[in-house]
Amino acid sequence: MRAAGEATRERILVATLKELVTYGPGGARVNRIATSARASTERLYAYFPSKGALFAAAIDKVMSDATSELEMTGDDLPGYAGRLFDLFVSHPEYARMDDWLGDQPDANDRRVKTYQPKIDEIRQAQAAGHINPDVDPVSLFHAVHELSRSMAHPGPAMTQLAHENAQPDAPETRRRTVVELVTLLATPRDAQADVPGGARAEEPGRTRADVPAKAQAQDPGKARAQEPGKQRAQDPGKARAQEPGRAQKR
Repeated sequence: MRAAGEATRERILVATLKELVTYGPGGARVNRIATSARASTERLYAYFPSKGALFAAAIDKVMSDATSELEMTGDDLPGYAGRLFDLFVSHPEYARMDDWLGDQPDANDRRVKTYQPKIDEIRQAQAAGHINPDVDPVSLFHAVHELSRSMAHPGPAMTQLAHENAQPDAPETRRRTVVELVTLLATPRDAQADVPGGARAEEPGRTRADVPAKAQAQDPGKARAQEPGKQRAQDPGKARAQEPGRAQKR
């Protein structure tokens, strides 16, 4: 009976997530959930005393499943972003979870407990030199999470823009963009010249490390004027007036 009871509870939670994906918290109906789970409404309430408790349990399942399916290591944040994108694509309920939760304190506490170990992992990777230490770890995790989520399910306007600009809108294209952007965000500055795309602005065969730091910060026009052996061209009139033995006409 215990195994059968657990199976029924699991079916109810799965049906609840499908209902939330389709209708949202405001439109979800317990009777439809019970029918989808092949259980009576009375049976459903035997497991979950209220609609709120049912939704909270469904959210807990989302958080637990997402945590178990996604392992993050600080030395591979771009890989984590790609896997997170895949999870959001295959499980739209995960992507919409933040919209459901809103500002509910209990739900926020669940998210904090789930996200904090990942932020700690980023902080440790920064100390080890794997991730850019200049980026706040909380902001970096937030950026990775929201970038993966929004790119997995772009809105109608972004989809239309992609078509109008003849840009591919396939999931694999958006996934590659997520990984490349997170790579640029996470890579320490002194290693960015080795990142594909990070040295595109440099001259062929020359990396940013080959350019003196002081020269990088100068205006290119000023730097050319200060090259060895080159002097800034003077006004011809002023040059003649300053030649030895030549007096300025009055």
